[in-house]
Amino acid sequence: MYQHDGDVYLEITEGVPLSHFHLCTTILSEVRGRGIHLVVDDLGAGYSNLKYIADLHPRVVKLDRGLVAGLTQDSRLFKLVSGIVEMCNGLDAMVVAEASRPAPSSRPSWSPARGSARATCSRAPRSRRRR
Repeated sequence: MYQHDGDVYLEITEGVPLSHFHLCTTILSEVRGRGIHLVVDDLGAGYSNLKYIADLHPRVVKLDRGLVAGLTQDSRLFKLVSGIVEMCNGLDAMVVAEASRPAPSSRPSWSPARGSARATCSRAPRSRRRR
């Protein structure tokens, strides 16, 4: 088995549907069991959906920039995003808002360990419970 100094994250992208969902969740559960954290990418775009948060137990949920671009506190969208953040916190997932795409780099643009290069919408997860 490979050894890593820091946490390892596997990102589930919005571009491809999980066509064999039961098989995928079984495999991803095994991956999580080996200490790899899941990230749901671009929630609010493509094939990503709220059910992924419940079924996949991600450590991080990244909100699509379309949900947060130009967000104002008095808007209906703000209420929606606030509800998503509250829900994710209740499911022990950190929420990261994608405001813009950074320049390409070999390092991730977000990192729970070092904070976020993008806007972080919620606190870090409370203690992680094994599911």
